[in-house]
Amino acid sequence: MELLACIAGVVPVSLRGTQYNCPLEIILPFDYPSRPPIVQVVPSDHMQIKAGRCVSSAGRDRKSTRLNSS
Repeated sequence: MELLACIAGVVPVSLRGTQYNCPLEIILPFDYPSRPPIVQVVPSDHMQIKAGRCVSSAGRDRKSTRLNSS
């Protein structure tokens, strides 16, 4: 897949009284907006991703993963 842009940064997240800076990447495919952006968590070496309803164990947004699999 050719990429138009990749935007990386952190989003502050409060969880049980503690604030974490969650590192994210937003990837725009070359044919955006015909194809949706890909959003994924980019963990550091000491982080672990717990898969859930919205995030895969690879850190990708499940909705983007599902849309891009076709």
